Amino acid sequence: MANAQHLHCLLEEGITIWNSWRDEHPEIHPDLNGADLHGREFRNVNLTGAHLQGADLHGANFSYSYFFGANLERANLAGGIFEGAHFIGAVLKEASLVQADLSHSLLLMSDFKNADCEETNFQDADVRDADFQNANLTKAQFQRADLSGCNLQNATIDGANLEQCVGLYRLEKTAILNGR
Repeated sequence: MANAQHLHCLLEEGITIWNSWRDEHPEIHPDLNGADLHGREFRNVNLTGAHLQGADLHGANFSYSYFFGANLERANLAGGIFEGAHFIGAVLKEASLVQADLSHSLLLMSDFKNADCEETNFQDADVRDADFQNANLTKAQFQRADLSGCNLQNATIDGANLEQCVGLYRLEKTAILNGR
């Protein structure tokens, strides 16, 4: 259950006040577990280190926001806009990212184990060293993305668009080893 004060500050005080509070208290990891944030506008919000397990972010706009080291395990990001967002080291295990827009995002070393990324837009994203083990990447868009060092063990990549990707050799090798 989300911390009521953290939720109130984010939803009622606004992004400017929230980001100022985050700058003043970087040691605090906001507790937004299970929060209902769907369909809202959160461009440029700082959610570094936030706990968002099971949160509902579907259809929300988090473009150019910061999720460094955030925990979004089992969160619903489906249909959300995360263009240019920073998810470095974020945990997205078992999250739903169906039809989410993560184009131009930084997703380095993020954990997407068992995540549902069907039809997710990863175009021009930096996804180096991310872990997509057992993830559903069916029809995902990876054009011009950097997939160097990604773990795609047992990931489903049927119909994914991999045109002009960096690190594609490793991906092809992984897909062949998985019989796909």
